[in-house]
Amino acid sequence: MELGKYIQKRREEIGLTRKEIAALLGITEDYYKKIEIGLRVPSIRVKAKIAAVLNISLNDMT
Repeated sequence: MELGKYIQKRREEIGLTRKEIAALLGITEDYYKKIEIGLRVPSIRVKAKIAAVLNISLNDMT
């Protein structure tokens, strides 16, 4: 499963909106949306934050 679809699925499973997760990550909602739809590739720093918020391993995001 590609990264964007995977994190979207996990985000929805834990009940967060894009706006809420973006705020937790310290990024804009637009930037987060672009990650989910595959238009942007997050830096390792942002990937680590996403993994922490979604309670997943960085290895799950490759």
